[in-house]
Amino acid sequence: AWILGITELSDLEYLSRERAHQ
Repeated sequence: AWILGITELSDLEYLSRERAHQ
């Protein structure tokens, strides 16, 4: 969702990981 185009899914994965961290 941010830089190249690889982040459409990476975005969700990243947010999911951040949530899981908490």
